[in-house]
Formats: sequence, C-alpha cells, structure tokens
Amino acid sequence: DTIPQYSTECAVEWVDAEDPLFLLYTSGSTGKPK
Repeated sequence: DTIPQYSTECAVEWVDAEDPLFLLYTSGSTGKPK
C-alpha cells in the first residue's frame, strides 16, 4: 500500500573512480545471489 506514494524516478548519483561501489548480482526471479 505504501509503494505507490513513492516516485519511480531515480536521481543520477555522480561518483569518482576512487569512490567505493557496491554491486549485487541476483540469479533472476529466484532472488538467490549467484
């Protein structure tokens, strides 16, 4: 019920080459990490 009140827009976040980055890969519809 609360999800529709949030925007679907996502602001751009500029990062430098030295900034840490977090990536999450999933195996698709199962939701289990690879």
